[in-house]
Amino acid sequence: MTAALSACSPPPEQQAIKGMVEHSILPAYRQFASAASDLYRQTNTFCEAPNAENYRATQEAWRQAVQGWSAIQFLQFGPLMIDNQSWKIQFWPDKKNLIARKTEALLASDDALDIARVDRASVVVQGLSAMEYLLFDTTGGQLTRYNSDSPRPCQALAAIAGHLQQVASRLNHAWQPELNNYAAKLLSPGADNDEYPSRQQVLVTLLDSLVYGVELIKRDKLERPLAIPGDGGFPQAYVLEWWRSQYSKEAVIANLQHLRTLYTAGQTFGIDDLIAHQQYADPPHQALAEAITNQFDAALNKLAAFDTSLFSAASSSSDPELRQALLNIHSDIDALLHLLEDDLPKAMGLSLSFNANDGD
Repeated sequence: MTAALSACSPPPEQQAIKGMVEHSILPAYRQFASAASDLYRQTNTFCEAPNAENYRATQEAWRQAVQGWSAIQFLQFGPLMIDNQSWKIQFWPDKKNLIARKTEALLASDDALDIARVDRASVVVQGLSAMEYLLFDTTGGQLTRYNSDSPRPCQALAAIAGHLQQVASRLNHAWQPELNNYAAKLLSPGADNDEYPSRQQVLVTLLDSLVYGVELIKRDKLERPLAIPGDGGFPQAYVLEWWRSQYSKEAVIANLQHLRTLYTAGQTFGIDDLIAHQQYADPPHQALAEAITNQFDAALNKLAAFDTSLFSAASSSSDPELRQALLNIHSDIDALLHLLEDDLPKAMGLSLSFNANDGD
């Protein structure tokens, strides 16, 4: 929590918007662009010398790019929503195993495998999902494949990485103040702003992002693949996000960490400070502000203590201790969602445009 605003400071709503944009959203887009660039560079290093060390380094660079994507995945507004940008980064869920089939079809074709070809291709063979197949799949992503006589697996890997780097760079450019400056739309609401005519509309958009992100974790990353609450369903490990790399849990942790950063504006003046500020809320909602922060921390602590992958947990659903640990994590996520979806909008005097119960 920051100190009280001085009398000459901007309105608390504007301070919160500025904090969230400058200390959460803009750094997240910069980091994702940087991680995608590092992944492209490492992929080219691997393809020049496809040995075990470079293979592992490329897998790690992919994980760092997933971390970067997890910081913006829930920001479902602005440039990310134009021309399927999010699908170009991640194709999920893949219930029909299209990634494997279409990636293998691309490899078997006579087409030149370059960035331009990937750009013309289906989103199924673009982005982090296709790269996960080529780096982690037990059949399609093994090191031996890159030591064969065919150069095409590495050509595809490098082309997909190069295309991802371009997508991430364009998104970053679209947001940054010194470039296309989409950030200015959030920072300067008003009658002449076609997307955000008021500060309230900006706050609704940011609040929607918090609710959407936690609902995405609860429903799509936990409940559906892990059969929670378990009313007759069965776990579906292959519906998990990033199941090939067994990186599902780490992506959920990254989501929650960055959702928390959005809420607190990176420990500057965020929504937590806004609802506790006497100039904004009468009476101030100090207890709610702290309850939400504490609930983020409770969920993160339980996930950190969960010492197996979600893929293994889905495959070992008969283990009662493991199952209870998952249910406890889910319970904390559910409690967090209720705070964000029910209590927080009331405290802010706002109505969500995203309805988690409808799955929009």
